Amino acid sequence: MAQAKATIHKIDKAVGNGVTKSIVVIGDSTTNNGTAIEKLLENFEEDVMNVELVGTRGQSPALHEGRSGWKAENYVNSATVGGVANAFWNPSTLSFDFNYWVTNNSFAVPDYVIINLGINDIFNEYTDVAMENKIQEMIADYNEMITSIHSAYPSIKIGIALTIPPNYSQDGFAKPYGAGQTQERYKRNNIAWVNKLIETYDNREVENIYVIPINASLDTCYNMGLQEEQVNK
Repeated sequence: MAQAKATIHKIDKAVGNGVTKSIVVIGDSTTNNGTAIEKLLENFEEDVMNVELVGTRGQSPALHEGRSGWKAENYVNSATVGGVANAFWNPSTLSFDFNYWVTNNSFAVPDYVIINLGINDIFNEYTDVAMENKIQEMIADYNEMITSIHSAYPSIKIGIALTIPPNYSQDGFAKPYGAGQTQERYKRNNIAWVNKLIETYDNREVENIYVIPINASLDTCYNMGLQEEQVNK
């Protein structure tokens, strides 16, 4: 029988009263579509602490750095993808440069950076061997982003969001993706990737690196979109 232990930290509701923390979220379409960003703001509407979202995309106050279809490698290796500019790309060094992003946009240094990627990176891998190779590349890309952030601003807290799982249903999964991938294969890829994120970044709070288990709060049956279809006659 599987067992696990968890620690619950009880914090006084007055903690953070009058404080404002700034956050930038680097992500893909799950950030760019604004749903999670709006929910983050909503969660703090009644909180004693305030949050301010920072970024070059979205509409204030729901600002962010999400780009639909993007992968970790796009942020690390590309100036533009599909006509969309990479705000972190330093044309002088040809690299992801977090300090360049801050200074080029005249931003105050944020308190938190959340990296929420992975869906597009792992989608088109069809074997365990290919997936393992992809994971190694992705971890290298994540590490490059983390190094860039902390080399300039070591006090920034970096949150590594655990990539959300797919719809539990093959029919639901195939609705947006067609025959490009199966739910079973993608789910296997997702598990391998999330396990590697935990293995690599968990228990590194002393380095201001935190794992954020957003995958655990998603019900892949009832939190996904629902559409009724006519049964084939």
